[in-house]
Amino acid sequence: MIKNIIAKRYSKALIGAFSDEKLKSLENEAKLLINFMDKNPKIEAFFLSPIADNEIKKEVLIPLAEGLKFSHYFHNFLKILIDKDRIYFLRDICDEIVNQIHNRLLIREFEIITASKIDENVVKKIKSFVNKYVSGEIHFTYKIDKKIRGGFLVFSKNLVLDASIKNNLKNIEKKF
Repeated sequence: MIKNIIAKRYSKALIGAFSDEKLKSLENEAKLLINFMDKNPKIEAFFLSPIADNEIKKEVLIPLAEGLKFSHYFHNFLKILIDKDRIYFLRDICDEIVNQIHNRLLIREFEIITASKIDENVVKKIKSFVNKYVSGEIHFTYKIDKKIRGGFLVFSKNLVLDASIKNNLKNIEKKF
């Protein structure tokens, strides 16, 4: 619970300093850092370690920020997280940065599950179907699951649209 509050406060403070036009680059930096930590768990463990000195963490951050080509703003933000002992919430804060940017820019993230691979024309049709329920730009991540037999299932944190054959068959069965 406390990590959610901290993540929201710090990400909101950072995002508030950016215009809508600059938010995509901030989102890319947050995602880049998350991906880097996924590929380098020892470096993430170092930053999260309560034993490592904060000044040393900031020194290590310099070449990291240069190598990943972080903006001056994002680099300074990371230094603030270190100074305020909030670096322990780094992953949650980065996830919340992406979430708040998407909310501000009306970008909606959905997972789409189909029984088999679908082509771009079908994706466009599904996007226009989803646009009946939500406004904004829609992004899909894809997953194939043979259990749904056909059709599709689209869901996000707030919405589920089940147009699968499995669900349609269940609905028909209920009527009889």
